[in-house]
Amino acid sequence: MCRGGIRLSQGLDREALAEAWVRLDTWHLLDEFDGPSVTLLSFVAADFEFSAPCCDFKYRGLSDFGAYVSEFQRAVPDLSVTVHEVTMGPNTADVTFKMSGTILQAYPMEPMFPRGKFFEWTGVTSLTFDNAGCISKEVFHLLLDVSPSPQICDGLVDAAWVLASTKPGSELLQQVIERTRRVDVLEQLSGNIPKVARCHNGNHVLQTYIVAMPPAAAQFIIDGLVGYAVAAAHHHTACRVLQRVLEHCPQQQVAPLAEELLKEMQDLITHCYGNYVAQRLLEHGTQETRQRVVDVICAGDAKFLARHWVANNVLRCAFIHCSCEDRTRLAHAIAPDPLELKELSKHRNGSFLARDVKLALRCRPQ
Repeated sequence: MCRGGIRLSQGLDREALAEAWVRLDTWHLLDEFDGPSVTLLSFVAADFEFSAPCCDFKYRGLSDFGAYVSEFQRAVPDLSVTVHEVTMGPNTADVTFKMSGTILQAYPMEPMFPRGKFFEWTGVTSLTFDNAGCISKEVFHLLLDVSPSPQICDGLVDAAWVLASTKPGSELLQQVIERTRRVDVLEQLSGNIPKVARCHNGNHVLQTYIVAMPPAAAQFIIDGLVGYAVAAAHHHTACRVLQRVLEHCPQQQVAPLAEELLKEMQDLITHCYGNYVAQRLLEHGTQETRQRVVDVICAGDAKFLARHWVANNVLRCAFIHCSCEDRTRLAHAIAPDPLELKELSKHRNGSFLARDVKLALRCRPQ
């Protein structure tokens, strides 16, 4: 019993089965062949599981997946699948293939394959076989060429919101950003920047975009953070997005964010995440910004901050980037007399600042 040159029998070898499974043109599952009535379903476990991690898509149960495939075939009547390579393992098969067609109606994975548009994807699907030799699990990943086509990029742009929330999807978006420099790739995320910045995967997409694109293109990210700058500085992933903005965008462009942060600087200096944002302000801010940070330190308990396990890093950064006059002010606030300086040099955290204080006290304004 043959179909397309592939032997379909209980003795079907796994490599042939893997290729037949992925070539969706064999998925007329209930067709009868020139022999006993055996279909591909005979070689699939009842608890079969399918997932596409890039868009957080999953089906459990063969009947539901069969319904999905039938729906997919109806939605893409011109579907074409070409298998390029099958790599076998002890109980696995990785199949690399190209799939193309045009979506004509809605179906479950439409965000990845927008309706009315021709798509052409290269993908790899990983199949797992159970002890009986049946396919029990399938995991599908999209692959990008070095220079992805406009059609592929359009599909990713349309699905950016879905992709940004998953690790594989985030990695796909980052590849498109770095390889194409398309400024419109994250248009879908506009209006939801605080949420994306707090996302474990989405924050990496924003960071890559800020680094790769011209500063003007990142304005929608800055606009999205206005009003949320302090909250972002306190968050373990959003603070990274804020840091990239401060590093790569002109001071005038980030001025609204800097102003919000300066108003809460006393808190940020001692915060486990906010201190990094304070350091970026000192490194990349204006002279006035640096002076205002020093003002906050001197107006507070500078001695305590010099010994604080987090804040001392901000003070060290200030000694590196601030003017001679501000460094002197800072040194006097931290160690107003030789005894205080001696005590500082013995402290576990403060000792790292002792040398900077000594140098600053010798500093002469130019």
